[in-house]
Amino acid sequence: MADRKRPKGFQIFQDKEPPFRWRCYYRKTGAVIDLDKFPLWTMEFYGECYRLSQLHEKSETTRAGTLGALIKKYRASPAFQSDISDRTRSDYQKCFDYLKSIEDTPPTSFTPPLIVNIRNKAGESKGRKFGSYV
Repeated sequence: MADRKRPKGFQIFQDKEPPFRWRCYYRKTGAVIDLDKFPLWTMEFYGECYRLSQLHEKSETTRAGTLGALIKKYRASPAFQSDISDRTRSDYQKCFDYLKSIEDTPPTSFTPPLIVNIRNKAGESKGRKFGSYV
């Protein structure tokens, strides 16, 4: 493996028990690379690693006028930085993480039925109290 370049940010390892399969994960997102489709150390493998890392870079930037931009602005505010306790900040962050999949949604799209639906989904998956916080 000395002549092979290990991509940064990826965890590559072999199982310790039979059948000794190789596995590869992108550390930042936990995304799995299918090594049957993209064999280890091939150009296809490096291309998939590049694609996953670029996907993550794009997701770190938020578009203006979206829920993600509002969350980012609030997290940078003094109200979030110092006016609340660490526990409250942590609880808020859990809610922000849950809403990550819809962060590109403009705030004008949030109608009362949609908000109730989001609350109910969060309640089903993480518990009623968490759903109410979201």
